[in-house]
Amino acid sequence: MLQTPKFVLLKKTIIARKAQWFSLTNLGIAQAAGIVIGILTSSMMARAFSLEIFGYYQLIISIMSIAGTIGLQGLNHSLKISAAKRYDGNLTKILKPVVITNIIGSLAVLAVSFYYRSQEQTMLANGLLIAAFFFPFRLEIYYTAWLQGRGQLRLSAFLEVLALLVSLLTLFLFVLAGFTTLAALLVAMLGMPALVTMWSLSYILRQRENHILNEVAVKFGWHVSMATMLGAMINADKLILDRYFSVTDVAIYSIAMIFPHHGKKLYLVFDQYMTPHLYKAQSVTAGWNYLRNKFVWLLLVFLLVGIAGYFMLPYIIPFLFSAEYLYSVPYAQWMWFSLLASAPFTYMANILRAQQKAAFEYGVSILTPVGTVLLYLVLIPYGIWGIVIARIIMNWGNSLMQVFGFWFYLKREQRLS
Repeated sequence: MLQTPKFVLLKKTIIARKAQWFSLTNLGIAQAAGIVIGILTSSMMARAFSLEIFGYYQLIISIMSIAGTIGLQGLNHSLKISAAKRYDGNLTKILKPVVITNIIGSLAVLAVSFYYRSQEQTMLANGLLIAAFFFPFRLEIYYTAWLQGRGQLRLSAFLEVLALLVSLLTLFLFVLAGFTTLAALLVAMLGMPALVTMWSLSYILRQRENHILNEVAVKFGWHVSMATMLGAMINADKLILDRYFSVTDVAIYSIAMIFPHHGKKLYLVFDQYMTPHLYKAQSVTAGWNYLRNKFVWLLLVFLLVGIAGYFMLPYIIPFLFSAEYLYSVPYAQWMWFSLLASAPFTYMANILRAQQKAAFEYGVSILTPVGTVLLYLVLIPYGIWGIVIARIIMNWGNSLMQVFGFWFYLKREQRLS
């Protein structure tokens, strides 16, 4: 049968569309699995461990996040750019300083442990000692960034799910054996993913195809890292809550944050799918041409999921967690809806990151954490509600900055072309 050029083009388009949907479906399944595993893990923690231990665990995670400000998390953008454009020589150039700063972060956590020991908070101090040991292995965002930039989306998603799964299985075995201490919880949640991290790093190092270096891509990551060093200040919410109220309030607030945290998985599904395309784009206009037709659908999907979750959470939280955490329901509802409704605007910011717009990154990365912490301190007299309202205000403030920044660069580029 003779095939006309038009027919061949149509056939190729259909095959390409099917491949896109297949890839997106796989990512969706992986992220859905991650949500289920994450919620089951949180449910097990809340039911098997005391309110005090769960609260201390959340404080330790917050302290680790703040210590992570020493790290160079902005270099994950350099890894995405380098992987997408085949600058394989950049991989070790980026990973070496990351490992060094993680070791420094570990020492910072160790110092905080000594402080809490001097305050006679022995359980928290011992927990921080364990956290300091595992801190250098906090490298998940780097190997996933490389794999996503490379277009190996299924492997990236699989490794993310695997890290969650080994933590859940280890935690289950500990609970079954009656080990419900803070140390057991930390080993399961921090130690097991470290094994996945070590294998993943060895894999991407073996897969390098060349030794090409690109200093511009690396420098952009350093710019982002400097700009985002203040970002972990947002995680001071639990420390502030513990300082002015109690570790019990930290535990209740943490349960309220579980579902908004997993709501980010929906964002990640589309983010991972679009990353290779956005980071290969040669201009802001090219990136927007790729995103534009999808953006309205993204807004609609996120809004519908946000509304559905708002009405379902009052039934889900009591079912999954003990009655002690029932007070977390209204906090979870409003945080969930706010996060989902504002999330799509971040894709505009990703176009600017792909084009290495350092000034934009500095502006957003400084204003967001500083504004959030100031709101925490102003609204903390209202307890958990104060922290929740502060986060909601900054969610939307951050979205406005992203939209304004994107349109500024897009219009400027169009004027110059």
